[in-house]
Amino acid sequence: MARWERPKREDKWWHLLVSAVAAFGLAVWTYVDITRAEQSDGTFRINWLLGLFYDMLGKWAVVGLLAAMGCAFIAVSISKRRKALAAEHQE
Repeated sequence: MARWERPKREDKWWHLLVSAVAAFGLAVWTYVDITRAEQSDGTFRINWLLGLFYDMLGKWAVVGLLAAMGCAFIAVSISKRRKALAAEHQE
């Protein structure tokens, strides 16, 4: 390896599982926060893109988007784990 090359970074499959748990946790927290604000006629702070989803489609679109991200993280994690197991069996 030349001096200026970066070593190849391998993403661990379980990092994506941790990200999935975080995405699901954020979805639950967002649902609770939005519901509390809606019931008390209060306000809440949210990312502008998620706010756009909320304005157009409601709270379930925002929660669904975050949950879908969690599902995507799980799917990619399973794929990476299967590839890693296949590579181990070939060695």
